[in-house]
Amino acid sequence: MLNEYIRHVKELHQAEENCNLAIVNEYRPLMKYDLTSKQEMLLKLVRKYNVLTVSELAKHMKVTSSAVSQIMSKLEKDHYIKRSINPANRREIIVSLAQKGKEYFAERDHIEIKIIQKYYSKLSLEEIITLKNITIKLEKLMSGN
Repeated sequence: MLNEYIRHVKELHQAEENCNLAIVNEYRPLMKYDLTSKQEMLLKLVRKYNVLTVSELAKHMKVTSSAVSQIMSKLEKDHYIKRSINPANRREIIVSLAQKGKEYFAERDHIEIKIIQKYYSKLSLEEIITLKNITIKLEKLMSGN
């Protein structure tokens, strides 16, 4: 029985990888941003929570505050994020998206809509909902919730 799980999960992973590669090959030229995965993760967290402290970012990313500061330095220099003093606690630095960070997500959102229109719209709404529900269930299993 375990062998069947292994075979099917490997096939699933290969199909996911092929889909991701196809999307990257097709849409990467539209993305003029050259970010590392850690930089992208930090930006996504800032977007999700709007404003975060350095220690909150470190906790979410499971790295040290000094590692977050190193990642933030380049992002701030390139105008993706901005740092400011927390008015509620002047010892804390809060991080928010700067103009280039907002432009980055606007472009990503635009590309995501194109992908949905070109590929996902070929699936039925029922299939999309099933795929979403299975993915969310797997996410919960992996996060321990």
